[in-house]
Amino acid sequence: MLAAIPGLFRQRLSALLFALLVALPAAASPPMVVANWNDYINPDLLARFTAETGIQVDYRTYETDTDVDALLRQDFPPDVLVPDIHYLPALIREGLLQPLDLRSLPAYEDLDPLILSRLSSADPWRRYAMPYHWGRVGIVLDRSRVEQALGGPAGRSWSLLFDPARLQQLASCGASLLDARAEFFTLWMNWRGALAERATSRDIRAFQQALVELRPHLRAVDNLGYLEDLPAGRQCIAMAWEGDARSLVSANAHLEFFIPDEGSTLYIDAMVVPAKARMASEAWRFIEFMTRPEIAYLNAAYIQYNSPYKTVICYLVQTRGEEAAWRHLQLGAGGNTVSLMLSPGSQRREVADAWTAFAGAPGEGLAVGARN
Repeated sequence: MLAAIPGLFRQRLSALLFALLVALPAAASPPMVVANWNDYINPDLLARFTAETGIQVDYRTYETDTDVDALLRQDFPPDVLVPDIHYLPALIREGLLQPLDLRSLPAYEDLDPLILSRLSSADPWRRYAMPYHWGRVGIVLDRSRVEQALGGPAGRSWSLLFDPARLQQLASCGASLLDARAEFFTLWMNWRGALAERATSRDIRAFQQALVELRPHLRAVDNLGYLEDLPAGRQCIAMAWEGDARSLVSANAHLEFFIPDEGSTLYIDAMVVPAKARMASEAWRFIEFMTRPEIAYLNAAYIQYNSPYKTVICYLVQTRGEEAAWRHLQLGAGGNTVSLMLSPGSQRREVADAWTAFAGAPGEGLAVGARN
């Protein structure tokens, strides 16, 4: 068509068309999708990351390990997820994760030795997951109301929630357990003086019966309800994630958090990039950003979970260690045993089926659709 137009005019028209093409705005890049546990990031850091890099973030949340597994198996998974490292061996074996050059991160050398050791047990070559935060499971309670319901001292034992007779006494003021099968199974077995990784058929039957006996006396089996129900007085005791409990105690002086004398599990959540991630290079930049010491401190101080980095933990101890909510900060604080390994026994079909019946089948929709 241009060939039929006189030469000078054709040149000017070509130049005009080229200028118009150059002036057209480039198609906006899609946002990088980050999926994480509920209330598990300082939102100011997301804005700061975008300001520094120009990368927009579509931040989503989930509530259970089942949600994480479902997200990883989608055709278009999020670009960054934060699973518990307990599940890494299966995820790596099934090829669901991308390998990462973690040793190139300056923060890698600052990882706490115990955290690094636990990571190695799940990711032997340390190629797939960068620790994000760690914590334990404990009990948060309104001690005066609990002791009134019990008619005597509450103590510091898991029996408050694991012994059906004691739990029945607490039903009047409200009690809840986390929807955390692996943690509960490991802690319940340890409380009975047994090893969860060597659970026998008799142990499994006892576990199934225990769930049946506990359920009528529980207000809920979930991971969020107690965050509102304890301050509102609708319940008096809950099995709680350490960081969530710390937030509750910080804001409510009548509440107390402790690691029971029998000990607790040590869980570590880590940042991973799914094998099918569409924005892997942007995901890597996000991981680099979140592991910078200043950013890691701001994140830990805001969400009130424990940082995996030695320098950040030391600074938290210096600045927050005397506060009631932070007294269990160090790995050796509270309980006789605070680093129980989550047991593969929790993956057994009969354990999983019993827990599903106990906690209730997951809903049709995932919490990942929600935004912080």
